[in-house]
Amino acid sequence: MRAFVIANTVQFPRTFLILIAVSPELARACVWPLAAMLACGVLLAEILRRWPHKRIEAVPMASGNPFRINARAALRRHVSPRVVFLSKWATATLATGRSTGTSLLGGLVDVSTVIAPAAEMLRKQTLPLATAENRGATSPGGDAVQKVLVALMAGTREFAWRVTAAFALWGAVGIGTWFICLKI
Repeated sequence: MRAFVIANTVQFPRTFLILIAVSPELARACVWPLAAMLACGVLLAEILRRWPHKRIEAVPMASGNPFRINARAALRRHVSPRVVFLSKWATATLATGRSTGTSLLGGLVDVSTVIAPAAEMLRKQTLPLATAENRGATSPGGDAVQKVLVALMAGTREFAWRVTAAFALWGAVGIGTWFICLKI
């Protein structure tokens, strides 16, 4: 579980770096929620390191073809451009506030497929800051759903519940920090 937390905590500074590169304005709007979620992930990883846990024997690994196509990488390569197009199309035809579904869909593939186009559209002033923030907050929800489903299918129910709890904690911290930043 600790490895899962560490691997997913990396997404917060990664998201911030994408935002800085594409839209400093959106990066400034998201800096505190992302920093709070990063701190939450680091703290959770440290708690899990100290938490008593049972030893699990290593799972024997079967050798395989190293040139086998990675389904997730192939999905990203072929679906990501379509999600970017769909996101821009939804904004242009459905209005800026009605494209939350594409943000969730994009989050299933990769958070950056939603954040980068939203930041670019904000920079070109075709998307308001509030909508770009909404997309930035919604796309990790799709990512969380995808990872919980993978944890449920590939792991145990107990592990899936722990993954769900970690994402719920990150979400609560991020949303809480975002609301606090709105009040300040």
